[in-house]
Amino acid sequence: MRRVNYAPAAATRELGARAFAALPSLRVPLVALGVALLCAATLWAVEDGRLRRIAAARDANAAQLTALEPAAARARATARDVTQLRAAEARLDDVARSGARQANEVAALGNALPPDVWLASLRWDHDALAVEGHAARVSAVAATLRRLALLRSYAAVRLTSARTERPRAGVAYALALDRRP
Repeated sequence: MRRVNYAPAAATRELGARAFAALPSLRVPLVALGVALLCAATLWAVEDGRLRRIAAARDANAAQLTALEPAAARARATARDVTQLRAAEARLDDVARSGARQANEVAALGNALPPDVWLASLRWDHDALAVEGHAARVSAVAATLRRLALLRSYAAVRLTSARTERPRAGVAYALALDRRP
């Protein structure tokens, strides 16, 4: 059988007695150290809990963002379609208004012509209006040039060709009216 002596040794007793004797002077610093360690552990636990909640919220937001990405892609595609449709609508409105503008332009041209001059064709280019027609005489073509030059819609009126037509005894002419910028 074995024996165990649980009584402290003499050296241990003396060391404990010295530490216990020094204990009253160390009580305040030891209590302060304990309180500081307790505060630090509490703060660490609180911050660790916050960090875990933030990480969980981040993961939930990332999952929600991933789930919403197809809907966001559809919304972007719809926004592009709406932009294209609005542009097409603006072009259609411009085309619809252009008919009235061109009709007014033709009416202004017709009103500016002398009585013995008539139009045979009109052709709109990007920056000019090509006009072809007939006149009873050359002086009527000159009067047409003067009258069309007075129209505010055009920057310049140019005679591009004029030729006499023997069988009809008239003049065929062609003009170019440069649009005002």
